[in-house]
Amino acid sequence: MMEILKFKEDNMSLDPCYEFENVKVRGLQHKYPNTVLILVTNKCFEYCSYCFRKRNFDTEREVCKNIDEAIDYIKSNPIIDNVLISGGDPLTLSNEELGNIFSKIPKNIKIRVGTKALHFNPRRLDAKLRRLLKEHNVDLTTHFVHPDEITSDTESMLELLDYSVGGLVLRNQAVFLKGINDNPDTLVKLFKKLINIGIFPYYLFQCRPTKGNSAYGVPLLEGIDIVEEAQAELSGIAKSFRYVMSHKNGKIEVIGKYGYNSLVFKYHQARQAIDRGKVFVRELEPKQTWL
Repeated sequence: MMEILKFKEDNMSLDPCYEFENVKVRGLQHKYPNTVLILVTNKCFEYCSYCFRKRNFDTEREVCKNIDEAIDYIKSNPIIDNVLISGGDPLTLSNEELGNIFSKIPKNIKIRVGTKALHFNPRRLDAKLRRLLKEHNVDLTTHFVHPDEITSDTESMLELLDYSVGGLVLRNQAVFLKGINDNPDTLVKLFKKLINIGIFPYYLFQCRPTKGNSAYGVPLLEGIDIVEEAQAELSGIAKSFRYVMSHKNGKIEVIGKYGYNSLVFKYHQARQAIDRGKVFVRELEPKQTWL
């Protein structure tokens, strides 16, 4: 008989995915073999109530304060080939601070920066920052969750980015949010709009069960129906996004339904080698939002 995994709201944590277990030096997390995450700030352009790192809003204890220490760790692990710069929002740092970080990362390592600047403050991507992105071959990961966030200012800045950076790759990571984008029409509009402005839909993340996030959790059994209905209205790259949860054990993709109340999952990335590529089925409760 399949185990029914229960999610109890009173167990909600400020770190439900146990990020602290992945910390190798202050501000650097190493969860997957070839990728490291560096938290360079706890400041944001806006402080989303559904944020999964809201624990850092009033403290810098998880922020990298010695970039040389982080770089030494990266250099000591030759399997690492990409670095995700996150926070907070890295683009709240000055161009000089960002340039210092980018310049110290080995040239053979891909740099990605996660930001909401293209929604909240498109003009932050000024000419100097655009040159920095080009010089260091930095890709941007945007965080649009609703089509209304893509404004005319966003579109104007993207035209400048395309002109000045050329090979820049932009991908979007959206969060699935109850009452905000949990319907097929909104997702279709979001992903079509992203494609039209040159941003590839990358992930649709299940909202993490962080303390304070219970109002935003979309039940998984409902979520897969919404996603499949949206994908039926999309084509090509617009439907290439993965519906995933960033679980403490890895990035788990939600594949589809198996019977009435079970879902098929697959480890898109796994913390433990034994789980890589693993496909499994779980029976779920109707309102369950997490594993």
